[in-house]
Amino acid sequence: MHNNNYSNNVYYKKNGFSLVEVLISIVIISIAFSSTLFFAQNAFYATNSSGNFTLALEIINSQAEAIRQLRSQSWDNLIPGSYYAIYNSVSNPPNQIQGWELIAGTGVIGNMSIEDTISVPYRADSNTLTTTGTTADTNMRIIQITASWTQNGVNYSKTEYEYLSDWKPF
Repeated sequence: MHNNNYSNNVYYKKNGFSLVEVLISIVIISIAFSSTLFFAQNAFYATNSSGNFTLALEIINSQAEAIRQLRSQSWDNLIPGSYYAIYNSVSNPPNQIQGWELIAGTGVIGNMSIEDTISVPYRADSNTLTTTGTTADTNMRIIQITASWTQNGVNYSKTEYEYLSDWKPF
């Protein structure tokens, strides 16, 4: 007698997944997870890098404003050299005064190294400003402000330039 019961037939018996199906799904899930992790890591790096560049620009702008305020107080404050600006919030004569002050050397703010370089420009024969020459323009200063930092073993820096003149308010 012939049994027409299909439940005993191997081709129609489905009690679960085969080993091949499980392995293929594991490979697909692994690829999807690793690519998601790769994109998340790159997004984190880009966000962190962008944050450091933004912080560098904020520090540079703050240093430039401090130097402009020092120029407004007295042109004699802008002696050529390498400095960083700090703010003294308390008045403690005779050693300190309240306000901005230029300190010789390189400063550190967070993970940033800050250096403000003040130099005297020269005038060329055509009366244009140059970095070298024979006629120093003592009524001008070139301010180079650099913020440097290291991120993931790579050194970065951002530099801005300002040209200041010895102006007198009316």
